[in-house]
Amino acid sequence: RLDDIVTVINPKFNYAFEKGVDRVNLGATSEIGRFATYSSEDYKDFNLYTNGRHRLDPMTIAVWGANIEREHEARDSIEPSDQIGAVPTVYWHTGAYGAVSRKMGNKTVKLGVTYDGYNFEDVATGFGPPDINNDDRDRDMLTAGARLTHDLDNATEIYAEGSFDLREYRQAVDDNTFDRDSRGGRGIFGWRKQFGGTVDVELYAGIIYQTFDDERFSDVVAADYGGSLSWRPLPGTSVRLKANRTLEETTLFGVSSYLRSAASLNVSQTIRDDLRVYGGGSVASLDFQDSTRRDQLTSAWLGIRKYVAPKVFIGAEAAYQERESNLPVNDYTESRVMARVGVETDDAYAEGALEDADLSSNVDAYVGVRGGVSSLATMLDGPRQGPNGSLTADFGDFGLSGSVVGGIAVDIAKWSLGLEADIGLADVDWDHSRLPGGRVFSVDRNENFGVSGLIGRRLSGGSLLYGRAGVRLANFTTNYERTGNTARRDETELGFEYGVGVRAPVSSNISLSMEYVHSAFDDYALGVGGNNPPDRFANTESAVRFGASYHFNPIPREVEPAVSYNFAGGYWGLQVGHGGFASRTTGARQAEGVPPVDSILNADFGDTGFTFGGLAGYNFQTGSFVYGAEIDAELAQQQWDHFRQPNGRVFSVEKVATLGASVRAGYAVSSNALVYGRVGVVGSLFDTDFSNSGFSGSQEQWRTGLRFGGGIEVPVSDSIAVRLDYTFTDYGTHLLATPPGDERYDTQESLFRLGGIMKL
Repeated sequence: RLDDIVTVINPKFNYAFEKGVDRVNLGATSEIGRFATYSSEDYKDFNLYTNGRHRLDPMTIAVWGANIEREHEARDSIEPSDQIGAVPTVYWHTGAYGAVSRKMGNKTVKLGVTYDGYNFEDVATGFGPPDINNDDRDRDMLTAGARLTHDLDNATEIYAEGSFDLREYRQAVDDNTFDRDSRGGRGIFGWRKQFGGTVDVELYAGIIYQTFDDERFSDVVAADYGGSLSWRPLPGTSVRLKANRTLEETTLFGVSSYLRSAASLNVSQTIRDDLRVYGGGSVASLDFQDSTRRDQLTSAWLGIRKYVAPKVFIGAEAAYQERESNLPVNDYTESRVMARVGVETDDAYAEGALEDADLSSNVDAYVGVRGGVSSLATMLDGPRQGPNGSLTADFGDFGLSGSVVGGIAVDIAKWSLGLEADIGLADVDWDHSRLPGGRVFSVDRNENFGVSGLIGRRLSGGSLLYGRAGVRLANFTTNYERTGNTARRDETELGFEYGVGVRAPVSSNISLSMEYVHSAFDDYALGVGGNNPPDRFANTESAVRFGASYHFNPIPREVEPAVSYNFAGGYWGLQVGHGGFASRTTGARQAEGVPPVDSILNADFGDTGFTFGGLAGYNFQTGSFVYGAEIDAELAQQQWDHFRQPNGRVFSVEKVATLGASVRAGYAVSSNALVYGRVGVVGSLFDTDFSNSGFSGSQEQWRTGLRFGGGIEVPVSDSIAVRLDYTFTDYGTHLLATPPGDERYDTQESLFRLGGIMKL
């Protein structure tokens, strides 16, 4: 783990020439980063650009652009040369594009071409000569395409689009003798519609194909899909959802390219002309072609910007990013907190505009208690069996946690800005033992203290939907034993945390809450000393917490106009989930030693991951009591791995998909919130892999589990609600036949889901 303070200067300039619909832009941007400790990471990036549009005739418009930029590769790049260089890899990018579109009645034809050229500079290794050769990454890419759009009405269009691309590398072969030249294209059909000026939806699907000059690379033929949603549900609120798929270049050994399937969500809110908040998240799946490697990238961010003058602002932002790979040596996490100061050329608001704004505020101070389920996950990395052996593995399990909290917030218009502190205890741990003759180690998470900033939006009836970011100090007790030697570490670690929650009033001064928080902590080393190098432990925690709070002042309940949301009736929705996934694993082993001895492994393997899916259900309501049934279907990227190289066991369990049905029963707090419990059954598809000493086994199997949990549902309009849902699922035991005996996996899941509910 590396920590540093970075100063970033980000000047921008743009000048526009306009005449009628014609426009020409000239501009430049730069980003200069200076690291306080690791000065070798300093960088200077810039981009010079021009673009414009010109009307050739009343029905024809031409657009064009060009740029040259100097950029650096981040350390989270998938390319090994970007990870091990003494300094960041610098590259130059030259780009140009041109397009002509012509409207003919209710049809529009567009033709275009783009060019991208990349030149990567060599970089020193930090271990002495020779430098890393990056010339084999230099390339030129040319794409030509056409699009035909047909307007069905003023708000709806359908289209067909096709493109051809040529990718030529400037070296005949790369350093590993692969010829990476290729050609291919994509074809899609799409649909776009605007709904009343507040919603803009686009969906498309088609095919991606690419053929390579090197016969060792397989042709890529894959589905192409994506879309976007732009939604303004409330005044000053913007919600943007985007998904797409692309085929990306790489020079990884034996890998032709990788398919990147990505989705992102951005939410921004103007509270007042001088105060803005924003947040979002993204997830991307990387499928490496001609390889078994699969990566998942996840990020989340939350920020605020305050204008102290029409052109001057200050702000703060917290962000988290992680990569999870089925080759765990590629895993990483990054936490970042930024303080910002900026000057803009255009006014963010007019002079005197704030004089007429609603500057009224309400102070909300509260205390409360919370309790729930915590998922502890640890990535362990350490040497095994000789100087070149290594183990990278995911361990984890579940436990209960509780805390007392206190906070203060200021409500400005319909928004709440607050600061909260909590202190608590947890009973969550995992352990690994291989006896006799093997290693025994464990991690136990104990007492903790946290401080977070909260940004929330008041909904109808006073419910508060919020995001949070902050820091946490948590005590971890780690024990380690090997060949009769023992070590113990009992220390407090610093971590960054991020989360989302909802708070619903049940009286003028009492509220119920539910939240989900993910924390990533400093890593550390522990071993038994002597000639035994230590292992490294990197801990994360994902916790769902239910709570009740007492507010010293009455909860604002009339900020947002009342909605007439009826919990009874049919509904459907979409939801995204994150949570812990763990297996108690038992199997026969042969321990280290001379002579080797037979032993038994008992270990808690686990990690966290994501789900995405849809749901549908029907509710009945009698008075304030609500009951009904629901079905759901999800795709999942939840997996834990044990990766021991060059000789040793490599095994993993992955959850791929889930189908479920449950019954729900709850209590509606007037029309402001539904607090409910659920119980049901699910069927999930598991993929279990195991390999060792020439044996390789794999098993795909649907497992049935008992699922129970609960949540809170709050309306945001007459027909739309937001749901926070938690479930715990026990999948029982499944076996995989391996030598010298069956592997036994007892698997459980702790899952939080955030969903949007639409009434039928």
